[in-house]
Amino acid sequence: MALQAEVDSLPRSWKQALHVPLWKEAMVNEVEELKTMRAWELVKRAPDMKVVPGLWRYRIKKDEGGVIQRYKARWVMDGSREPFTRQTEAIYSPVAEMAMIRTLFALATALGHQVLQADFKNAYLNAEMTEKIYVKQPYGIEEPGEEDRYAYSKGPSTDAL
Repeated sequence: MALQAEVDSLPRSWKQALHVPLWKEAMVNEVEELKTMRAWELVKRAPDMKVVPGLWRYRIKKDEGGVIQRYKARWVMDGSREPFTRQTEAIYSPVAEMAMIRTLFALATALGHQVLQADFKNAYLNAEMTEKIYVKQPYGIEEPGEEDRYAYSKGPSTDAL
């Protein structure tokens, strides 16, 4: 019963997540997806390199009936140490309102158009990079033999798409 409780709740740390097979699998899947997208390149740390720490974020994805569909782990950069500037104030994640989605579906239906859906995994990786960003490797899933290296975020990679 204790293992079931750990699986049904979000891990409090990456160390705790590594002890639960479903969460560890989610973490490995996230790193593999980032590798497939060629999101970073491992580099040695230079003396002047500013390295941003990363964080694991966990989420349990459920369907409309509340049945667990999958366990999701995301490796994100910790922006809490970023000094506040006009540029950091402008960062946002676009989200469509449900009313807008319903309106588009109604309009498509009225006009007899077909509606298609696309799901973009890790869509943020396609953003244009204006500066070099270095982040620590994902905790618990570091590249064997490369633990002392840091991930240099390369920005969009068209050859991986």
